[in-house]
Amino acid sequence: MPENRRRTFIKKGMLGAASAITLNSLDFSFDAVQKNDATHSHRTTDDIIQLGKDVQVELLISGNRFLGIGSVKVNKVSLRDSTIPMCCEIRNPDGISVTDFIVTNKRIKPEGIEIEMSVHTKRSGMMDWMLHTVRNRENLYGWSEEKQEDHDTTVTLKIFPVSRAIGNYRFTGFSYQYIFKSRSFPVYKILDRGTWEISGSCIGCESWMRVGHVPSIVPFVSDDQKYSTENYYHGIANPNVFQFLPLQTELQGFTFQAHSKGILVTWPTQVAHVRTLLEKPRGSARLFHFHQHCNDLSHDFATSPVEVLFLPETETDSVSRYNIYESVRQYTHTHLHEHCGIRQERISTYGQIEQWDEPDFDDYTDRILPALIEKGVRRIFIPNEFENTMNTWGLSNMCCNVDFKISKTVGAEKIAKFCKTATQAGIEVMMWGNTAISTLTEMFQWKDGKKKRIDFLPEANSIMEVIKKAKEPFVRNPSNAIEADHYTPRFAALNLRDPDIKAYWMRQWKLAYDIGIHGIFLDSSFNMSSDKFHFVQNTEQHADSGNEQPHDFYRPEKEPPKAIKTQY
Repeated sequence: MPENRRRTFIKKGMLGAASAITLNSLDFSFDAVQKNDATHSHRTTDDIIQLGKDVQVELLISGNRFLGIGSVKVNKVSLRDSTIPMCCEIRNPDGISVTDFIVTNKRIKPEGIEIEMSVHTKRSGMMDWMLHTVRNRENLYGWSEEKQEDHDTTVTLKIFPVSRAIGNYRFTGFSYQYIFKSRSFPVYKILDRGTWEISGSCIGCESWMRVGHVPSIVPFVSDDQKYSTENYYHGIANPNVFQFLPLQTELQGFTFQAHSKGILVTWPTQVAHVRTLLEKPRGSARLFHFHQHCNDLSHDFATSPVEVLFLPETETDSVSRYNIYESVRQYTHTHLHEHCGIRQERISTYGQIEQWDEPDFDDYTDRILPALIEKGVRRIFIPNEFENTMNTWGLSNMCCNVDFKISKTVGAEKIAKFCKTATQAGIEVMMWGNTAISTLTEMFQWKDGKKKRIDFLPEANSIMEVIKKAKEPFVRNPSNAIEADHYTPRFAALNLRDPDIKAYWMRQWKLAYDIGIHGIFLDSSFNMSSDKFHFVQNTEQHADSGNEQPHDFYRPEKEPPKAIKTQY
């Protein structure tokens, strides 16, 4: 084709991303950060805690106010600049923020630390919840109120020493976790904030992070250098594409920092919805680590335990560092796959057939497949051959599903022949897929008036039938609009936590599996599938305002329960 329509659309609209799976298986501005050694000079209690033989952790406390973790040393090597304490930020979707952590109890032993804290809170202006008009709701009262003591909310920080054998290497460090409990307000994310720098400065360190839009191995050579894992796409209408990225489904699942004095690794040890941003501001020698620990909106919330591991006195050449990195990657990925009970897939040589109009599968089988077999590929990716806006309605593009059925314009029998030939040659066939449908499918199921020009698809045994049956078929954003990410107005993201939607999606892919399609090239997997929240502003069918007005003119004193459900 003279033009790749989807690539052009992405460039004009925004950015997509993809991953492959088998069927078997806060807005921060860091440029302004100007901290110096006088930061938090008012602190009055610095507890240096020895954990085991090799780990020292400094607890920064001013009076009874917990400021965070200060210095950290493993094998006498400093792992962070203690100027800025490492602590979490807690803010709920109604705009309630924790301003202070007040220590109520400390249990400190060589085998672990447990700090129990009550909190002070303040209601800020902006909520996460939005109006029908797609504007954030605001808290309009209490601007003169001071922060409030909240005795119904507790936050506990647990720290334990850790030693791990990873490949041929022995790492030493500690694990930390925040546990939130409240009768006052629920949360759905906790932001873990800190900086990590071997020897107290990131200058002389390398950051190794697999990421598609910035360099993956970055040596820090001067304060003037800027680095960020965010995605800023120059030249498009909204260049701010991604700030946080899912650590386990888009990034590599761990952070990795190399220095002449050793290797520093941090990683969440459980499969969890953790969204990460790494950034070194210009003019700073600190490498900021931000991890949003996310889950369903709840009054009880525990972050995934995060381990901080250090391997001292390693070789500094790139081959030695890569061998250590690869050992950590294999260990982390194996551990996380085992934790969630899925098989770990290995990458193989592959060929990709990408076509942006209706395919000729006889040509695929007779001409293209033999050429790929001759090249020795072990896996082939084919375009989306489900009913889509291109092969069903003649619109752009094949990425936008109408339903999860093989299109009659392609022919299931032709795909089955292609897959059988590939399988006999020892090649696995995977097909493009996603977890959204065209907004046309949603619109065309609501028929009104007499039939005119549109030749509607039959509703029986279709995704339309399932949508009408399902309680919550679509992912909704904070304004209650159907989530589409940057693909609006084309896509409608399906809610795979709805049992009817999930059952249909799985059934249709099982039918694809039965004709030989044994894997999914899951397009936009991290942003359109796993890294989404389903917002429910009213979990009850009706809200009674409790007044005498027949039509409930006013907001109730107590609003009906809300819900936020992660799609991870």
